[in-house]
Amino acid sequence: MDAVCKLAPQIVPVMIGQLMELINAYKAAAQDEEDDDEDIDDEEEEDEELDSEEDGVDEEGKEYLKALAKKASNALGASESSDEGSESSEGDGLTLLEIDYETVVDDEDLVDEFFTFKNTLELLSASGDPWYSLLTSGLSSEHLENIKTLFVTAEQRKAARDSRKIEEQGGYQFVVTQVPNNFVFSS
Repeated sequence: MDAVCKLAPQIVPVMIGQLMELINAYKAAAQDEEDDDEDIDDEEEEDEELDSEEDGVDEEGKEYLKALAKKASNALGASESSDEGSESSEGDGLTLLEIDYETVVDDEDLVDEFFTFKNTLELLSASGDPWYSLLTSGLSSEHLENIKTLFVTAEQRKAARDSRKIEEQGGYQFVVTQVPNNFVFSS
């Protein structure tokens, strides 16, 4: 128990750091998805141009295919020459195992790590437990600012999740009221 008490002031700052990095990862993934959508649109436009030209030669397409083949062979070579947990050749920091692996936490509607963090800190704070004081004793002003950011992120994600649920149920249901036929603006 003494070892846990000694490390307690470091637990929340480490969690804050991990969650802040997760925010950056989500932003990067959203940007990659946006870039992919733009690339698909560009490819569709190029395909239309090529269809209109009878004998069009797609040099960029050939270069792209060569680059993909090279990446695939590099990734394949990296996975054969090392174990599954090695760094991927793409340099994105993910291991080969992590690239396509999804967990329950990845399903945004089941568990939200930001909202769980926020609720846990709020419950510990409200309980008056000395454990809360011990956990938060190592927080700097930067950590406190990051907690505010994480709390805002938690609320935004909760609102987005609630909005998705409403949308899946068919949207907002408004009560139909009787509208008067004539408006009188003077008295």
